[in-house]
Amino acid sequence: SSDVEIVARRVLIAAGLTEELPPFPMIRAYYGTALHSCVECDGFEKTDKPLALIGETSDLFARALLISRFSSDLIVFTNGADTIRPQQETELASIGIRVERRPIDDIVGEKADMTGVRLADGEVIARVGGFVRPRWHASVDYFGDLEIERDDWGLVRVDERGETSIRGVYAAGDTVPPGPQQLIIAAGNGASVAAKLNMDMIRGALGVGQVDE
Repeated sequence: SSDVEIVARRVLIAAGLTEELPPFPMIRAYYGTALHSCVECDGFEKTDKPLALIGETSDLFARALLISRFSSDLIVFTNGADTIRPQQETELASIGIRVERRPIDDIVGEKADMTGVRLADGEVIARVGGFVRPRWHASVDYFGDLEIERDDWGLVRVDERGETSIRGVYAAGDTVPPGPQQLIIAAGNGASVAAKLNMDMIRGALGVGQVDE
């Protein structure tokens, strides 16, 4: 279809995030069934099962603690990344959680059932499911040369009103810190920012500096 040019006084970014899973050939085969990204959403169904937590981000320690509420049979796989500090590893070990730092080759299974994590050295560690920490990317490439300020995770920075570093451009939902949360939280954030955006337009139309909200 042809490009459409739209002129607007204000813009609200609510495009969410795109996820980048670790590049293991079979991870998509088990993602959404044996492997999940949301502990709060799918943790209960994994109660007391032998689980894996796979990721390379700095929040692995906190996520491991969350998962431990559902199962103490947990191994954290860092895929060679240095994201678990020695003190954190000691704390996890004290509650029976092991940290596996060797690189991963792939996820293995029998048909639809995940059976383990195969390391690069060939060893297979038996696991029936668990959680993976994707890397998330804010979907704002359509802004072209307009540079929007982001944080270290690539999420769009906003002020207390939801406005980005570009005047008149707002953002809400998972695309802003702290990132992925439950849908109801993202939707609520969108409603709150939309109200502030509307007041901003009224303020501009009236030519006043501030309108009580």
